[in-house]
Amino acid sequence: FTCHGSDVYARPQDLALKCAMADAVVVVAPTLGHDLIQHCLPAKVATIACGVDSDYFQPVAEQSNRHMRWLFVGRLVDCKGVTDLIKAWGMMPDYMRPPLDIVGDGPLLTLLQQLVSQYGLHAHVHFLGAQSSKWLAEHGPQYHAFIGPFREGNDGARDTSPIVLKEAMAMGLPIVTTRFIDIPYLVGNAAILVPPAEPGALVSAVGHLTRMPSVALHAMGQAGRDRVIAQFTLHDQ
Repeated sequence: FTCHGSDVYARPQDLALKCAMADAVVVVAPTLGHDLIQHCLPAKVATIACGVDSDYFQPVAEQSNRHMRWLFVGRLVDCKGVTDLIKAWGMMPDYMRPPLDIVGDGPLLTLLQQLVSQYGLHAHVHFLGAQSSKWLAEHGPQYHAFIGPFREGNDGARDTSPIVLKEAMAMGLPIVTTRFIDIPYLVGNAAILVPPAEPGALVSAVGHLTRMPSVALHAMGQAGRDRVIAQFTLHDQ
């Protein structure tokens, strides 16, 4: 059987029994495998990362076609850190606050909309609802950067190796994300990493990336795509 973060951290069900009976337990990230073994000694654990289609998710052909908008994609739940994201945008001075598109739906939508109103962010933060992978492959490469402030959810849920980061890397997007679980191993030098659950750190990282010269931004995006092709393609996994 296959384990993701929620199977170990948020909603474990009969893990010891499953591990004892299984010929192999497949996890999607190394730390997840380590933590699973703490629950289930002995467990025969194999790590197979989730892959993405690097032919489907491609960088934009011309860098000049990219705009200054930032992109978040994910379910609107605690462990995605989206409340930290809105708070960070609210903490920014107007002159450095880029437009942000939030793609996704979920139980926190109403709260997030209230935070947008509270901080007066209607001109800067836009909710686009759930979108298809086709939409992401078509529009994603045109964004200035991707932001994924992952953290531990209130129910213990954790994204151990988010697929959406690999999709963003495949599209050559510079990334701001958190130093959480196996994310540093996943992104390598293709992202600016900050501590989870710290909106102020997100503000600093966004400002730093915004000030980076275009050559450095392109190099960061290319490093992400190279890393996906080397380690996380759907074909190889």
